[in-house]
Amino acid sequence: MLMNVTLFSSRFLLLFVGTATIAAYTFLRLAGLREKHPNTSSDMLDWVRKYKYFLGASFMLHAGIAVYAFLQLNDAQQMIIACMGTIGLFYGIPCIPYKGKLRPLRQIPFLKVFLVSISWTMITCVSVYATSFPVLVRPQYLLLSVMTFLFIFALTLVFDIRDYEFDKEIDMTTIAHAVGIEKTKSIAHYLLVLYCLLGFIFYIYMPIDIYYPNFFKSYNLPVFVGFLVGGLGGIFIIQKLTKQSKESVYTFQLDGIIILQSVFILLTYLMNYT
Repeated sequence: MLMNVTLFSSRFLLLFVGTATIAAYTFLRLAGLREKHPNTSSDMLDWVRKYKYFLGASFMLHAGIAVYAFLQLNDAQQMIIACMGTIGLFYGIPCIPYKGKLRPLRQIPFLKVFLVSISWTMITCVSVYATSFPVLVRPQYLLLSVMTFLFIFALTLVFDIRDYEFDKEIDMTTIAHAVGIEKTKSIAHYLLVLYCLLGFIFYIYMPIDIYYPNFFKSYNLPVFVGFLVGGLGGIFIIQKLTKQSKESVYTFQLDGIIILQSVFILLTYLMNYT
């Protein structure tokens, strides 16, 4: 019974994460038009301006599906997502007084990377195990949560390189401004190396879920390979980044490595468990 409930909830959680992510990114792209000067131009900004009505419709569609999926989740998952969703709302809406004006959370110095990492960790990792009250915390859950945080933190950190000049214009200090671009890349590299090492410990010592020990005893090697795909792939992409790197490098390569890793692990699960 517990297995059926977990699988049922996980399917709707996956649907929620996918549609809510599209809705959130679309919202932030549209909100970004208001933050930047009307004459500011880039490939991404020009594309958003051209298709803003299509993006608005896409936001409504995916937000609607996300709400439906959210309502199918259990109370613990809904509580986690509601808390993170509140942070996400104020992430793009001016609400915090700072230097004489209201600013969204993402414009508060050094805060953006932590908020993104914590939110993704809570929604994509912690909520998976939040099947009921009280939520039983196990070592493997904590380790996987730490790994997820490190992975997202490292990738989010280098997005400050992309936004380096814009953040400078709006007088927002980021880690990239504080330590420089090359040191920011080095920090991201170290975090991803640590992520891969923790992934190896995870593979050697701990099954991913205590309810399926036999399955993961046999198939956790492909999952570990998935960790390596994300970690080593991220290191390779970050190494090539500069302030002049195109938007497509961040959108399709850095964001894409998250999708590639997720698809690899999901396919492993589907092929060997369903």
